[in-house]
Amino acid sequence: MVVGIMLGIPTLRLRGDYLAIVTLGFALIIDDYVGNQNGITGGGEGSLTVRISRSPRVCTTTGVSIPCLLLLCLIFVVLFVVVFSLLEHSRVGRSWVALRETK
Repeated sequence: MVVGIMLGIPTLRLRGDYLAIVTLGFALIIDDYVGNQNGITGGGEGSLTVRISRSPRVCTTTGVSIPCLLLLCLIFVVLFVVVFSLLEHSRVGRSWVALRETK
């Protein structure tokens, strides 16, 4: 919260491109900071806590197998498509489409 306030106060007067530049710069700084934390994210080597299992079973208790990851990705894609289809056909979605068409 403190970091948000420290970033937010100087950027209150920024609009348009300048706000986008400050936001992108802040995101790059945070990405570098988090990526270099050896204790939290594993630094440049990444997190070593997720083990990939080569067993033919779909989801194992010792690790995550490739078919389990594919199944998980498929579930997220289907969920994403369903949620955004429902959003598009809702009252809010129709107003967003109408707003886009008027410009």
